[in-house]
Amino acid sequence: MTIKLAFANQKGGVGKSALILQTAYYAAQKKLKVLVIDMDGKGNLSTKIATRQQIEQLPKRFTCSVNLFDPNLEKITVLNCKYGIDLIPSRINDQQLYTQEKAPLNTIINPHNNLAIFAQNYDLVIIDCPSSLGNLFLAGIVAADKIIMPLQISSFVVDSLSGLFEVVEKLQKIGKKDLEIAGILINSFNARNKQQHQAIKKLREKLGNLMMETVIANRSTIDKATNQAKPIWKIRSGAARLASLELTEAIEEIFERTGVNNERN
Repeated sequence: MTIKLAFANQKGGVGKSALILQTAYYAAQKKLKVLVIDMDGKGNLSTKIATRQQIEQLPKRFTCSVNLFDPNLEKITVLNCKYGIDLIPSRINDQQLYTQEKAPLNTIINPHNNLAIFAQNYDLVIIDCPSSLGNLFLAGIVAADKIIMPLQISSFVVDSLSGLFEVVEKLQKIGKKDLEIAGILINSFNARNKQQHQAIKKLREKLGNLMMETVIANRSTIDKATNQAKPIWKIRSGAARLASLELTEAIEEIFERTGVNNERN
C-alpha cells in the first residue's frame, strides 16, 4: 500500500527539510520505493536530494512539481537520485510554480489527480509543503493521506498549529475524509531549557496522542548531514551516532503512525 505523507508547517525554520531528507534516506535503506515531491518554489530540498547542477540543467523531459498542476498532464518522468530516491523537483526559485499561488483555488486538486495512479509505483511518497497557507501548501496537503508537522519550541506560535488544524478540518468536510495529522514532532529541542520542557508538557496535555513520543534534540550533526546531503549514519562521530539513533527512532514512530511498512517484502 502506498502512503502519501506531507511534511507541513505554515511557519518556516522548523527543520522540515532535514527531517524529509533523513526520512527518505532511511526508507530507501529499508528497500522501500521512495518518491519525494518538492512543492516549495525555492527548490532547496531538490538541490539536496539531487545536486544544484542537476536541477539547474534539468532537461524539459523531466516532470517538475509545477507540471503536476497541468490538468492534461500525460506522463510523469522522475529524476533518479542518489541513495535510491526518486524526485519530482522544484526548479530553483521557480517563478512558474510561484504563479500557482494566484491560480484559481480549484487547481489545487490537479497534483492529487495526476499522482493518483503514478504514486502506486511507490511504497512512500513524501511531499514537502512550503511554509505558507497558499495554493502550493494546500495542493501538497490535498495530495497526501497523512501529515507530519515538525515544530520547534523556540518558534512556537499557536497560530501555526490552529491554522493547520483548520485547513485539515475544511478539507475533510469537502471530501478528504481520510486526511489526518498523524503526528506533531518536536525538533531542535534544547534539553537544558526549562521553558521548553514546560512547553512540551503543556502541548502534551492539550494535544494528547497527536504529540509524538520521540523528541529530536538540537544537534549540529543534523545540520552537517543536511549540508552534505547524506544520511546522518554515514557521518562517523560519536555525536552523529547519537543523532542517528534519535532520528531513526523518530522515523520509526512516523512509519508506525502513518502505516508505512518498515521493510519491503
